[in-house]
Amino acid sequence: MVEVKQHNLGVVKTIEGCPLRQPDANSNFVTFIIPSKGRDSIDRTIHSLFNQTRNLWKAVIVFDGEQQQITSTKPSYLSDPRITTYTIPKAGEANFAATLRNYGMSRVTCSEWFAFVDDDDVLSPEYVSRLLEETQINTLIETVIFRMSVTPFVLPPKDHVMFQLCHVGISFAIKRYLFEDGFWFKPSGGEDFNLLKCIFDFNKKMVISPYVTYYVKGSRPGESVEYPRINLN
Repeated sequence: MVEVKQHNLGVVKTIEGCPLRQPDANSNFVTFIIPSKGRDSIDRTIHSLFNQTRNLWKAVIVFDGEQQQITSTKPSYLSDPRITTYTIPKAGEANFAATLRNYGMSRVTCSEWFAFVDDDDVLSPEYVSRLLEETQINTLIETVIFRMSVTPFVLPPKDHVMFQLCHVGISFAIKRYLFEDGFWFKPSGGEDFNLLKCIFDFNKKMVISPYVTYYVKGSRPGESVEYPRINLN
């Protein structure tokens, strides 16, 4: 095991033989990191990627523990060239996703952005196109926080001008070089918020997008609401 220093997030351990790699000239736009316990619900998650309006993505699935397998009939998407799968030793009894996400990011050979989705959630078909839009509005942006639907709420709420603990989740994307610079997840109940706060504290360019693009367990907002775009730092 190799210790890697993380800014103010403490110390995490990377799995030996898992070096960071530099992107090549054919770097894809965004790679989705999907930690999984092998639940059947991952089928819906993957299909939400196939439904993207912009085909500028790849995905890495990291299974938590060698005993974990997709229990449905082996789906054809496992052989799709856009999707890579890994299985690592059980990350721990707490089942926090940080170790799996960090491992998945460290295995990516090329990508401009990393985005995150859990294996029981789905993305709107516009996720990739909305991410591309945010990067075109502000070419210096380094982190994009999307609104997420958690029935019956949307987070962050409309009246919040800053992400807050319990009012922000995994519905965000970060520039790949942030990970290379040491902005890693640290396993905890608030690992998503803690990583965002670390990025903010280091004065990185962030935006809270007006778009709802992430649906927890397939939930949908009950009514159409116009949300603001909030630039941070």
